[in-house]
Amino acid sequence: MSKKILLVCMAGMSTSLLVNRMKDYVKDNGLDYDIKALPAGEAQDVAKDQDCILLGPQVGFQKESMQGYAGEGVPVDVIPMRIYGSMDAPRVINMAKKLMGE
Repeated sequence: MSKKILLVCMAGMSTSLLVNRMKDYVKDNGLDYDIKALPAGEAQDVAKDQDCILLGPQVGFQKESMQGYAGEGVPVDVIPMRIYGSMDAPRVINMAKKLMGE
């Protein structure tokens, strides 16, 4: 079963580009992840159903509240600005893997 990785952002424009790069990376490397991006307001509703939540730097201040929506079993972290800005899909995937204990 696919692990679910959710990227949380403000509006979704730059994050959707990163999601597409991440999807290409997992496909090319035979990984089984379901990756999507949602604005913070919508992410709250599905937070508990994720295996990992990564926040864009612009919404990093919401880490604590997003963790509250997700619950203790779902790791939540903020993507560092340098990694996010360079759209470094492999590093974001590796960050998610570490958070999920893989």
